[in-house]
This record gives sequence, C-alpha cells and structure tokens, in this order.
Amino acid sequence: MLRYITWHIPTPGAPLPKFYIDADSEPIALRIHADTCDKDFQVDILDDGVSIMRSNNSTKWTFNDTPGYIEFGTHTGTFTVNELITGGTSSATARVSKNQFGRVTLYDVSGIFTAGETITGGSSGATGTVDSYVRAIKNVASNIVAGRSQASLAKNATSDVIAGDFQTNVVIREGSWLSLSVLESGAANVSIQLELNALGASEDTRRAQ
Repeated sequence: MLRYITWHIPTPGAPLPKFYIDADSEPIALRIHADTCDKDFQVDILDDGVSIMRSNNSTKWTFNDTPGYIEFGTHTGTFTVNELITGGTSSATARVSKNQFGRVTLYDVSGIFTAGETITGGSSGATGTVDSYVRAIKNVASNIVAGRSQASLAKNATSDVIAGDFQTNVVIREGSWLSLSVLESGAANVSIQLELNALGASEDTRRAQ
C-alpha cells in the first residue's frame, strides 16, 4: 500500500509538521516542486532524527596559478609594466606585470632566466643582475568533500521527481516520526512529496484482529 507524505513551505522559515508512521515502510520516491528556485534548495528527511537520505559528496577543485618572478640586485633605471625584458645570456624573454622591491613579476615567459645574467627592459632600457629566477606554478588538485545527507532541487529548476537517493535498504519502522530539515533555502512556495510503501499491517489493524 502506498502512502504519500507532503510538506509545504509557503515561505522560508515556515514551521513544518512531523508525521507519524503507523506501519513499517520503505521510501520509494522523493519529489520537490517550487514556483521559483534562485539557488540550490536542499533538504533532509529524518526518521526519528536520523537521515534516510544518502550523503551526496562533492569534488572541490583547487587551482594554483602563481606567476614567475625574477629577483635582481644591481640595477639601473626602472622596469615598467608590460615591457619586454630579455636575458643577456639566456636570451629568455618575458613581460613585466609588476616591479616592486627588487623583484619583477612576469607573464608570457619564454625560456629560462639564469642567475648572474643581466636583464634589460626593451622600452625603459633598465637593467638588473639576476639573483634568482622562480618559474610560474600552474596546477590543479581535487579532493572529495563529504556532503550532508540531503535531497535537492537545482538552481533555476522548478521540479524534480527524483530529488535524491535513499540510503540502502532503509526501512522506516512503525512508531517513527518523520520530519523535514531545510539545509539550504532559496526557493519559493515549495512542496516536498515523499512516497512510501507500507510493508505490513498498521498498528490499528493488528489491534482489531
């Protein structure tokens, strides 16, 4: 026997009811509908305070794009932003994005500058003796972030008939109270429908037997 439990949220923060389960039941489907959703809307379904939803992990990407730079000692003149500098020995070239405190930060680098060589600015005529050259670092890394147990409606969507996965072999026992927890708001006039399949006779029916 199927049973449908519905929570309606007319406005964010509206009080939500709890529902008593009078027979062992398994969740079949979870559906979410909203008039509007300007960011991801996330909820959790709780059985006596314990989530029945599968945890949705996410991948966090970290990008590292650190520009290369030259530190120089003896120098004449001042290197200017966007000018092309050239290594006198290495013939390496690069453009200047910043010149500050004896360091020129670089972009569009070609070749490898060497310590002890003289760099010369193409437009300023400034020179400097290379103390050290540090190459640019560009890489990307990822790690898995453990998510909260949740069901969700994606940003700009108005409905989802498969709003989230349930935990494996989850059974909601007779006598439980089901509740809804809103994790992330951002949707207006929302309805959440949980479909259950009753696995046995209700408590009232057994008492009548």
